[in-house]
Amino acid sequence: MDPFESLSLCAEVAIAITGFSGVVLVFGDNSRSSAAQVDPVLFRIIFTGTLTPLGLVVIAFLLDAAEFEHHVVWRISSAVHAVVVSLLSAFGSGTSEQRRLFSLTRGGRVVTFASVLVIALSLLNAASLHQFWPFLFAVWYGMALALFAFVQLVFSSRPNQ
Repeated sequence: MDPFESLSLCAEVAIAITGFSGVVLVFGDNSRSSAAQVDPVLFRIIFTGTLTPLGLVVIAFLLDAAEFEHHVVWRISSAVHAVVVSLLSAFGSGTSEQRRLFSLTRGGRVVTFASVLVIALSLLNAASLHQFWPFLFAVWYGMALALFAFVQLVFSSRPNQ
């Protein structure tokens, strides 16, 4: 499969998760109670976990449209991923909230460790690998966390209790 076909698929999945999350928030059991009862951690993880990969895919497409070599596209995209996800983690939309989402301390540690590894892989890709697969893995990892939060949102009747 062509890398940009894979990225198109990623963009479609990210948009679908975001759209379905919005539908669940508006029409789900949570809509009968006040909107303030929607867990802000789930909300942030879903939307940052889908909109961040979507933005990264758009950056990769723009770099390709500017006719950069593919290894330069993956290098720049991976560097942007590492910076963006690090900033999101530093300003409260990252690993501490993921730890709370997974509720078990051990599960939260695993997710935190995996997130750090994904950032490290992105930095390694930006510095020396210049391959497509680490970038794709980083995009899919973010969406996998968002999908997990979406499933929690769907199956929880009252997230704050």
